[in-house]
Amino acid sequence: MALVFLQLALVLPGSSSASGFFVFSRTIAEPGERVVAETGGKGAFGAGLRGRTMPVFLVPADAVEHVRTGDDRLTPLGLMRVDPEGDGSLTFRVPNLPPGEYVTIVHCRACASSSGGRVLLPFGPFDEPFHIRAGSTSPFRRILWPAALVASGLLVGVFAARLAGGWRTQHRAGLLRP
Repeated sequence: MALVFLQLALVLPGSSSASGFFVFSRTIAEPGERVVAETGGKGAFGAGLRGRTMPVFLVPADAVEHVRTGDDRLTPLGLMRVDPEGDGSLTFRVPNLPPGEYVTIVHCRACASSSGGRVLLPFGPFDEPFHIRAGSTSPFRRILWPAALVASGLLVGVFAARLAGGWRTQHRAGLLRP
């Protein structure tokens, strides 16, 4: 699993500027796959944001500079949690979006005063966008297929046991000769 390091300089309320970066467990994934994003280093977020949560979104890479709050192109990923030490983390499943290139955006009202009034902040990846590959997210592939394998294994086991039991019953009754 390749780690991708992304640099982001933030000026946050309650602190001087803080420099941090995300570490993504992967930047290429299919819908439904799990991705972890964490800020690197120690204390990437200032005191004003410690202990808070911030919504994180995925947006098409070509729209990142044009989206505004409430835009339909913002796909929620979850909440990034900032711990008391100022380290942020987010675990999400890749949403069922068309294959393409995407960028994460964090909604941070507290950051507006130090980011030119912006509350939606691009959070990377910056060198290469996040790539969603084509993949099957059908319930059959993700849930029913493994369940069908287990069920068929059980049926084969039951059938084999009945056959074995049936042969023994017939043998004991004298219907079959050894």
